[in-house]
Amino acid sequence: MIKGGPKIINDGLVLCLDAHDAKSYAGEPTTNVVTNTNLDTGWSKGYQSNIVYNDIEPPLGIDSQVVGHTRGSSSAYWYSYGDYAPQDPSVVYVVSMYVKTLDSNFRIAFYTADNSETGRYWSTYITVPNDGKWHRVVWPSFTNPSNSQSDSLSFNFAYNGAIGDSSTKTWFCAPQMEAKSYATPFVDGSRSATNGWVDRSGNSNNGTLTNMIGTEVTHYRDGQVIMPVANSYLDFDGSNDRVQISHSTQLNNAKSWEIWFKIDSFPDTSTYDSVFSKTANWNQQGGILLSLIYGNLRFSYGGYWADLTIESISNMNTNTWYQVVGTGEYTGSGILMKGYLNGVYKGSLTRTAAFVPTNTNALYLGFGNGGTMNGQIAIFRVYEQTLTAAEVLSNYNATKGRF
Repeated sequence: MIKGGPKIINDGLVLCLDAHDAKSYAGEPTTNVVTNTNLDTGWSKGYQSNIVYNDIEPPLGIDSQVVGHTRGSSSAYWYSYGDYAPQDPSVVYVVSMYVKTLDSNFRIAFYTADNSETGRYWSTYITVPNDGKWHRVVWPSFTNPSNSQSDSLSFNFAYNGAIGDSSTKTWFCAPQMEAKSYATPFVDGSRSATNGWVDRSGNSNNGTLTNMIGTEVTHYRDGQVIMPVANSYLDFDGSNDRVQISHSTQLNNAKSWEIWFKIDSFPDTSTYDSVFSKTANWNQQGGILLSLIYGNLRFSYGGYWADLTIESISNMNTNTWYQVVGTGEYTGSGILMKGYLNGVYKGSLTRTAAFVPTNTNALYLGFGNGGTMNGQIAIFRVYEQTLTAAEVLSNYNATKGRF
């Protein structure tokens, strides 16, 4: 029994790719025009005494991200100036700053202008919660069409509190500007998923995406999951889409392989498609693979396509999400393989010969040398240990609500 109810097993993860986790994606290429500018120098900061600079660095688990909230005018303003690279009207920028405040009327905006303070271009005012917690204030899709030769970026602070009043004090640190370097402007802070699928286990077993047309920027926004769960997947077209993960001994030694996938069309019973594959050839020993082959869903650990049958394709449906887990371990006399479908144990197979995986081939998702999957993959987890039946079921129950 898993104490505390179903939960995702995180211990022993060798690889974790999760399309529901925005940080699984590298995001669009960016150029840091300004990174964590020191507010203690180069700014006109002496005007109001209830403004505090670089009090502390924001914690790693920043409380929240504040985007695009506005309110009416305020009775007092404070201006700060700093030198930034000129604004290019053809580039989309993200401007951000960490702020915490006790002022219920505090709001912040920024503007660009040249050194003579002409041609100002203003952003939206944002109201920051007065909860005394750090917030990342973000203007995620700023362009400057009216003033392409700006010399500086200036922040404008508005509040109603009295000077020196501790109940209205506000803290700032780490202003930053990023230029998005791909040609098509991103929409409202969305992330691009075209650069790769980042391993969240911390082992850097990252995936490279090839020909992926189902990874549009609508899926992710600046590290926050915002999409409907139905869109939390990578789409494989059954032709040439694939995710490639470089070989590592960690993968060869891993004993449990979990995947969540949905099929758009099953292969004919005389053919074969690969769900994932780490092998030189689907018909050779020594590989690790999950295949839709000859009318069956089959898993192999150290063998080849004709290993453990988990389910007949005739019992599976298109447009349906499935969790499949295959495990394999050396018992001293051979390899013991077990298969699970949607948390249910489906059977085992023991090979008398010790076909311990030794191949040095890349790991592919949705692709193999015998066929390419037509469908979607949402989660791929690999563990160094053999998951128990209870752990497989716990993963299933903790995750199935997404689908």
